[in-house]
Amino acid sequence: MRYDKIYLEFTYPIEHYFTVATREEKIWDIVLPLIFGAIGYFLIIYFDFTIPTKNIDQLFPSVIILLSILIGFTISTVTILANSRDELKVETDRIIEEVKINLYQLMNIWFIITLFSEIIALVFNMVILLLASYGVPLVTNNINLIIAINIYLISQVLLLNVRNITNFYFILHGIPNHQQE
Repeated sequence: MRYDKIYLEFTYPIEHYFTVATREEKIWDIVLPLIFGAIGYFLIIYFDFTIPTKNIDQLFPSVIILLSILIGFTISTVTILANSRDELKVETDRIIEEVKINLYQLMNIWFIITLFSEIIALVFNMVILLLASYGVPLVTNNINLIIAINIYLISQVLLLNVRNITNFYFILHGIPNHQQE
């Protein structure tokens, strides 16, 4: 493995994700949440569901709490995964830099990507809440778009977690699953 990206080491899991993820997984992880966000934006505009600016401070803290709980769950799962390293030595057909990776490495990539997505969503919501509390027009005038972006981010995090939990279930119960191959 090369280490030529000083202070950009966090990009390796992202690069590995795009290397090992199948087309279907990328659709599940990226395209489907985009569709949900677009549908959410359309419904907000079409039915005029605009959230009043004064209610922003009630919505975003709830989202921040949800994301914080999910981050804790993901970190706990990564810890469980780390303790299961020896049991997950089963080789997969996924390849990184011309080397087949094992199930432990594959699951580690999935959970790290989920953690990155959760952190991005959390930071996004914290920044929006901060800017909204100061009445920054960029936020208050674009609340519909911000809600649509939030729908995308949250649905992506939830779909990633559903896939990870399902794969983890298959692994723990020794059930063959197409994700492992």
